Amino acid sequence: MRSLSLLRLSILVVALVGAVLLGTGLFRSYWSDVRRTVAYDLAREARSLPESQREDLLSEALTIDPGNWLASLDLAQERLFAGELPEAERLLDDAVRGNPQSPLANYTMGVVQFRLGSVETALPYFEAAARADPGNLQYEGMVKQVRAALSGEGPQPDTQGPGPFHGGDVDGSPGDTNNGGSE
Repeated sequence: MRSLSLLRLSILVVALVGAVLLGTGLFRSYWSDVRRTVAYDLAREARSLPESQREDLLSEALTIDPGNWLASLDLAQERLFAGELPEAERLLDDAVRGNPQSPLANYTMGVVQFRLGSVETALPYFEAAARADPGNLQYEGMVKQVRAALSGEGPQPDTQGPGPFHGGDVDGSPGDTNNGGSE
């Protein structure tokens, strides 16, 4: 955490120097980039923290940059784990909008829609996750399961049961919050 504080201080000094050298118009653009960088670094740092410390850092990242898709995704996972599905859905909407190619953001939104009972709405998110991460058997399996259920050819999914969420991380592999580095 100490290195993160030094990073913040360094960025602030650089930003102030930039304000003097660039003038206000360029400074606003420059400052916006600095804020996005700091928020992204905070979100990445939060991934290495224990759960008890993670939420505060993710919230801080979203305060600095409300459009930080990574912080939105990670905070949405925290809300999903806590069973706060409407809040997870809101955060995931931001994450998917911020990075529509993220397989984990799309899969997690599919999970939330599934758990909310919107199986038909979940399908496009599972499909997007499978397209973004070809060969991921879990993503492809959910696409097949949901399609079969919607066509009446398979069992109806139990949206109140564990469904595609198996504990650990949303993608079912404990400790792999970045889905093999594809995020």
